[in-house]
Amino acid sequence: MERQESKNSMRKEQRKYRIKVFLLYFVLIMGGVWFQLSLFIELSQLIAGYLIISIGIISVYEVYENEQINKIASYIAITSLIVLLSWFIELIGVNTGVIFGNYKYGNILQPQLFGTPISIGFAWISTLLGSYSITELIFRKSNNRIIKLLFVAFFMTAFDFLMEPAAIKLGYWSWDGLNVPLQNYLAWFLLGFLFAFLFSGQKISLMNTKLLKHIYISQLIYFFMIYFK
Repeated sequence: MERQESKNSMRKEQRKYRIKVFLLYFVLIMGGVWFQLSLFIELSQLIAGYLIISIGIISVYEVYENEQINKIASYIAITSLIVLLSWFIELIGVNTGVIFGNYKYGNILQPQLFGTPISIGFAWISTLLGSYSITELIFRKSNNRIIKLLFVAFFMTAFDFLMEPAAIKLGYWSWDGLNVPLQNYLAWFLLGFLFAFLFSGQKISLMNTKLLKHIYISQLIYFFMIYFK
């Protein structure tokens, strides 16, 4: 009886996971299709920032729901710190040009505070957790912390490299000059390493949170669809 209940519980969890994956890809791919067909442009722009915030919150919650977290308060504190710190760094960066280079935000990503979208912090945390999850999957048999942190930073930087052309097309932000400066990617790598280091102190493997890699990949599919219009 207990074994049957356990099997039923596992089937229910698998069904729930499949539904989440389906909805994730459906929403983002349909967003790409709408852009390709020039449909619902105003609606897409209206919800863009809120969708990014939602993806960030979902990423954090999925880890909470699926992983063994020893100190919940510490986990909430560190993920909140990364959201706030990354937003603050973007605030400094967009106003000084010192960190990422000279760029400015458009009016698409709302709400904004001091001219910087609040959603940016949530974009950083979802990218971090997705990159961390993929790294853990690749190096699941390795205990080399530095190598893992370097690869998390690499996957975060790769995400930004592939996202930039699409984000510019979408009007999220724009750069002075024709090309995204190398400085931006160096900053992403260093900040990615820093945030990965901060998160690694939680000692959460992310091996059980399978949705994270789909969050990472589905967003890249969306950006590819935008870029190739």
